[in-house]
Amino acid sequence: MRKSIRKAVIRKSVESLDDLFQTFLSIKRAEGRAETTMQQYRDNFSFFMEFLEIHDIEPVIFEINRTVIREYVTYMREDWVRFDGHRFKSEKEKTVGLKPSTINTRLKTLRVLFKCLYEEELIETNPAQGVSGVREPQERIEILTTDELKRLLRVLDKRSYSEFRDYVLINLLIDGMARISETINLKIEDFDFNGYGRHSQQIRAFTFGAN
Repeated sequence: MRKSIRKAVIRKSVESLDDLFQTFLSIKRAEGRAETTMQQYRDNFSFFMEFLEIHDIEPVIFEINRTVIREYVTYMREDWVRFDGHRFKSEKEKTVGLKPSTINTRLKTLRVLFKCLYEEELIETNPAQGVSGVREPQERIEILTTDELKRLLRVLDKRSYSEFRDYVLINLLIDGMARISETINLKIEDFDFNGYGRHSQQIRAFTFGAN
């Protein structure tokens, strides 16, 4: 079978968005994506499918284009009702419109999905290409002053293992500008102890415990 004919047969067999999405999940699972990421893909895809159902758009790939995706963005901004149908939420809590950050997160899943399918040659075009995200207002972030940071570090008793650990952690967060989730998940192999010379073994033992 010629290559072009084989591709046509493959595409014909995966016109369903559900089928394409399952293929996408298989690809991302093989790439080792975290389960939290996989669940986010599932959740965000289900929101898009819900939109298609509400607007009587058939869930097949040839019905999806930039216009549909932009209409989905507008729907999330102007029509989507928070807690709609929830038995225990008041009408006051059922606000209209999602936050820009939430819209962009849901849109990101569609971008990743269709880009992956296009690169795998499972779809002819990428319907999400060229669709811009929603502008997110910049939020003012309150930060500690230098004096407040010094006071925070002085509170910790460095003679105590746990408080010295926290002291090191805080300094790492300040100096490295790292996220707390990244920092607490650091492992021994993530560090180069050779650069500490004769103190490397003491630092390693104190930080991670004696082996």
